[in-house]
Amino acid sequence: PPLQQTSQSGLRDYNAARYTLAAGEFQDVLHYYPLDELAGTAQFYLGEIAYQQKQYSDAVNAYSLVLEGFSGNPKAPTAQLHKGLALLKLDKRDAGIHELRLLIQRYPRTPEASSARSKLNGMGVRINAR
Repeated sequence: PPLQQTSQSGLRDYNAARYTLAAGEFQDVLHYYPLDELAGTAQFYLGEIAYQQKQYSDAVNAYSLVLEGFSGNPKAPTAQLHKGLALLKLDKRDAGIHELRLLIQRYPRTPEASSARSKLNGMGVRINAR
């Protein structure tokens, strides 16, 4: 399938909350174009779909794949934020805090880092581990 068209269809279906269809399209991008930059974005949206469906373990795994395989992708800061939030939803407080701190360290001037700071402050947690 054509890369751009498949990716755009996946995004359109994701935005319309047609998650099963979108997941298939994003899987196609990953399968047929694993080295393209859009593969990282497709992987990110697989995490978003899992998160929206409250499948937090699957979301954490998908976001980890973005961070490990596509760290230069523009979605990486959001993937790290959402990974931290998904870990918190799974009652993995220490891991979630660690992920949010890493985000602040790696991408300090991003809106995602700002959100991570707010979340940590709201939890009464120091931003910098001592």
